[in-house]
Amino acid sequence: MKIIGALFPAIVIAAVLSHSGFSQQPGIDVAWSVCEGKELKNDANLETVCWTDGDACRIFTGPVSLKKGNTEKEKLETARKTAALTAKYIFLMKIYKKREELLKKNCPADCEIEFTDNNPPAIAFKNVLENGTIMEELSYPDGSFRIIFEIREKNLKKRVSDYLKAYDTR
Repeated sequence: MKIIGALFPAIVIAAVLSHSGFSQQPGIDVAWSVCEGKELKNDANLETVCWTDGDACRIFTGPVSLKKGNTEKEKLETARKTAALTAKYIFLMKIYKKREELLKKNCPADCEIEFTDNNPPAIAFKNVLENGTIMEELSYPDGSFRIIFEIREKNLKKRVSDYLKAYDTR
């Protein structure tokens, strides 16, 4: 038995890192945690996603290297770009994993998920991700760099939830 889903572009997959974090709630609630005064501190809040409200989502990235580049300015700019790409990847992987979970919900143990649709999350949320903003950044003495990245769009949380409803096999 095969279930149809969508293919995640290989370019973004290369960003790598493992992530989890959708809370289990009735329906297709995208109940990531609520951002409650979370700040970027030492090792706290690594690679997490939270909602500030129904319109905005913040992504806390893990450390990225500040070592690529000839000057300090180049190193910082490269680290910013890498951290922003990582934040986008974390957001998309939350959606991909939840979608796969929804598709597998009523699937026999031996079924395969075959991703082939025309509206994968990377396309569906491309514009909102491109308009994301680095809200906070922190450089460490070991040469690593972390950010809080925010994506904002009116009714973003509802949009994510509605997108996932199409994959609910209940």
